[in-house]
Amino acid sequence: MTLGDTPMEPVLQWREQIISASDVSSNIANAETLAAFQELAGKLVDDVVWERL
Repeated sequence: MTLGDTPMEPVLQWREQIISASDVSSNIANAETLAAFQELAGKLVDDVVWERL
């Protein structure tokens, strides 16, 4: 089972960097990637999500 998907960001993958809002405003990362990571982080701490697994 998968908790979520995140878009591929080659520059960030190469730099092995976690993105922030400033990366989006600097056009280093896409807003969709930031949103996907925020959603995934929320699911990681949501007990309801883990109960289904």
